Amino acid sequence: MTVLYNCHHDGHDYRITKFVDGSPEGSYLCSVEACECPAGHRPTCRHRQMLLEFTSRHLVNSHLFWDFDNRQSCDFAGNPARETVPAGPHVEEDAVPEGLHDTAEGLPSASLSIDDWRHAARVATVEITEQIVHTPLPPAKWRRL
Repeated sequence: MTVLYNCHHDGHDYRITKFVDGSPEGSYLCSVEACECPAGHRPTCRHRQMLLEFTSRHLVNSHLFWDFDNRQSCDFAGNPARETVPAGPHVEEDAVPEGLHDTAEGLPSASLSIDDWRHAARVATVEITEQIVHTPLPPAKWRRL
């Protein structure tokens, strides 16, 4: 039995859908703070944990799925996928903290230490999490597909 999840965002809501052997089984609206799943009243649930994985790995609104049990992204058949970061100016800005750019071209400095890069990753993660936390959800409606 293959269990996969995908996540879509329409500008207001994140919807995580569970697929069991290729068929949708359930779909819930969620945020970092709340989820409309039956375990949504708990301090955390599987969907809120996955939401952070989807956003940090740029899997929201993508063709890829998340295999929660194996902690990896995959295609619809369950084959491990190679994750790609979308191209665009926001990737460089989010990945490299202020002051760590080469002044000549605004590109990340090749001479940065590993600690600088780790700090940059933490800063980007905090910014993404803050964006998710401040995204309001409508009143919960429980739906089963």
